[in-house]
Amino acid sequence: MAALIISALLASAVYLIEGRKVGDTVVHRATQAAGLFSVYASDLMNQPGLPDRPGIQRELEAFASVQMVERAGRFVSVRLDDLG
Repeated sequence: MAALIISALLASAVYLIEGRKVGDTVVHRATQAAGLFSVYASDLMNQPGLPDRPGIQRELEAFASVQMVERAGRFVSVRLDDLG
């Protein structure tokens, strides 16, 4: 019974810690992509007058079709054995 409680506590701690890391990674990737897109489409966005919405939409679709390469990653594996 104690092993079950300890494993539940550890699983909860890992879930909370890794969940926060995933959220931070998502925010970081979104910020990177937004900055990269602003450079990529700066010609259209910096023109005087009203923005060229169809042109910006085309650039956004072209930008979104290219996938960013993830440079770092790791696999996490957990195996729980019950000897009882």
